[in-house]
Amino acid sequence: MKKVLVPLCAVAALMLAGCGTVPTGTVAAPIMLDVKDSGPVYDASVRDTKVGRATVTGIILVSFGDGSIAAAMRDGGITKVNRVEYEYQTILYMYTKKTTVVYGE
Repeated sequence: MKKVLVPLCAVAALMLAGCGTVPTGTVAAPIMLDVKDSGPVYDASVRDTKVGRATVTGIILVSFGDGSIAAAMRDGGITKVNRVEYEYQTILYMYTKKTTVVYGE
């Protein structure tokens, strides 16, 4: 009994720790967040003529990809940022995807 209980507790602790996963939302609903800030995330003086996307994906305890603002700027060839938006998708807490969308010129 002890030989089964210890590994089972170790696996449960790893799954509940959330290490290596991207932020999660509801069970199976895509969520779009529009962030407008007076700081470095939103600049009304810059036109939003280009769009760049960067995605990080997590499957159970493993995450891969680069979801940073810098990666999204490289993807769209953006040098000046107008605004940044984030899209989250979660399916049963086992698959999560966070996309950073950058608008600018």
